[in-house]
Order: sequence, then structure tokens, then C-alpha cells
Amino acid sequence: MKLPKPTKDKIFAERLPEEKSPAGIIMASANLNKYRCKVLAIGPKVEVVKVGDVLRYDHQTAVDYPWEGKPTIFLEEEKNVLFIM
Repeated sequence: MKLPKPTKDKIFAERLPEEKSPAGIIMASANLNKYRCKVLAIGPKVEVVKVGDVLRYDHQTAVDYPWEGKPTIFLEEEKNVLFIM
């Protein structure tokens, strides 16, 4: 399936799993990294974020978009991106 092409200032990203210890226990720092994603595609008006960046995002306004069975989301650069890791 072809990668979706975002419009305007939209970002298409894949959610990253929470960090776990080798024993399978969720780390205390995992709460800080709970809402992370890796950028797969960006719209033409996105200025700061680049493809391949790992972001922390506001999960309440992100839009879920299932793509090829992967947990992916659409974000807006100005509203959803909290910072680039």
C-alpha cells in the first residue's frame, strides 16, 4: 500500500512502543516517552519537522489512522507536536 501524502501542515507518523526493561516491566521514564512517534511523511507547509524525526505529541488531538496494520497517526505541526527528540 502506498504511503499517505499529508496536505498543508499535516504530519503522518508511526506510534512508537513504550520502553520496557529486559524483564518486561514498564520503566518509570516510560511515562515521559509514552506519546512518541516517528515521522513517515510531511505536508508541504511543514517547516521544522523532517521525515525520520522522533516526536513527542499531544495524544488528545492526534488523529488515529490505521495503515498496513501499524499504529499510525496524523498530527498538525503547530497544534500536536510538543518537541522533537
